[in-house]
Amino acid sequence: MSPASQHPDQPLKILLWANFGPMVGIGHLIRCATVAEELTWLGWNCTLACRRQETDVLEFIQRFGFSIPRIQRLFDDELPIGEQSFDCALIDQYDPPSGLVDHLRKIAGPVIRIVDFLIPKVDGDILICPNDVVDEAALASIASPGAVIFHGAKFSLVRRSIRILRNRQPSECPPPSSPANILVTFGGTDITGDSQYWASQARMAFPDAVITVVTSSLSPGIATLSQAANKQLRVLVDVSNMAELIDQADFAIGTGGVGLLERCCVGIPGITQMVAENQRPQAQDLAQSGATLLLDQEFDRNPDEARRLLNAFSNPKFIRNMAIKGRAAVDGRGIQRWMCVIVNQIWANYQPIKLRLAEVYDRKLIFEWQSQPGARAFSRNPSAPTTQEHNSWFDRALDDPERWLLIIEDDGRPVGFLRLDAQMGSDGGFEISIILDQAARGRGIAKRTLKLIAGFTRGSTLWAEIDPRNFASVSAFVAAGFEQIGPRKFRHGIVRSI
Repeated sequence: MSPASQHPDQPLKILLWANFGPMVGIGHLIRCATVAEELTWLGWNCTLACRRQETDVLEFIQRFGFSIPRIQRLFDDELPIGEQSFDCALIDQYDPPSGLVDHLRKIAGPVIRIVDFLIPKVDGDILICPNDVVDEAALASIASPGAVIFHGAKFSLVRRSIRILRNRQPSECPPPSSPANILVTFGGTDITGDSQYWASQARMAFPDAVITVVTSSLSPGIATLSQAANKQLRVLVDVSNMAELIDQADFAIGTGGVGLLERCCVGIPGITQMVAENQRPQAQDLAQSGATLLLDQEFDRNPDEARRLLNAFSNPKFIRNMAIKGRAAVDGRGIQRWMCVIVNQIWANYQPIKLRLAEVYDRKLIFEWQSQPGARAFSRNPSAPTTQEHNSWFDRALDDPERWLLIIEDDGRPVGFLRLDAQMGSDGGFEISIILDQAARGRGIAKRTLKLIAGFTRGSTLWAEIDPRNFASVSAFVAAGFEQIGPRKFRHGIVRSI
């Protein structure tokens, strides 16, 4: 059982165990920081654990543009963690320290493991594999008995700044007749010097383009790259504005890790060169969908092959098609799907009520709920939307990182719709609204769902505006612990700006 039930008035807590360093890279750390950033936004307290090294991990992720207030740091040599307890733990390391999982089970709720490819054994309560290449049956063979498995590219993690960029971009941008800006990024270490090689090849293929090389302070090749920098070759280290740099690029050349997901999410086509075996399933998956051109680790830097690949990006139609396929393959909502996994596992005692992220195929179902008699009688706008109005709103809302659209399920059957909208004023928090299928009303589903989401976000604030004539809603919100603070306004939780 999660410790959540033991401290009902405190924010929830997660321990994130990340592996990073000069030989490992920073992909695992970026993923953990992505989870921490989203959970902190929802009111959680996060502790990031890693092995002790010269680099200050919290200062390091801040340099990469992550905003994670209240995050704490822990080193692996500080185990056991002692009196601390957590509501769940996430391990993003293939070979965690011996005994770590057993220890975490004593002080935490469910232990989540993330894997990208098949390894001999994965001990954990929840196993998430964020690609479609690894077979689910094979995952079951390496998972702990009774572990819950979530599988597929839809669980790929993309940080908030990239999702914000995607939301404000037009879905299709006319590509230039010839690339003017080329991004080269080979992760946090680039121990084989791929950045320098591809910057040189790109310069020969597109002599008039500005080439931006992004690397980290862990990379051994910084000095060599910096010496070659000039007006048309920018070398940037530990950037905090990666979303902006991606937005400026006409195409990119990089690794098959987290950076590939981010580029695809916002429709930046490019060349992907695998530099580690754990990148293979994800990179192959995206290459097969047409979202990138893929080179294997064994690429021998054949200049003719490099020239052939680069020449493809002289074709605007090719660039446009790859951009469209990239956006379709990585929708940026994987982190929200993760949050639904966590909330459902922590509050398993609330079953059969569960929450899942609304998907494209829910468009018609939500419209039907919105159009049922009395569904909008007490809404700000009581008129039911037209099909066109609903579809337009729904498509925009799906991509909005400041909004959560959730489907309520009762015993596996969809029965309603929950919406959270971030409030950016001085009070922060989220405005919440809920609609139930008329066949599900009067069964206490609204109250249980509100308690579920209020518990999950209890380090933040939930706001609701309810017409006083809507007696059923007022009753459900009050029963779920909301306090009435005005004629139409209700509040739950801590007043804390996000």
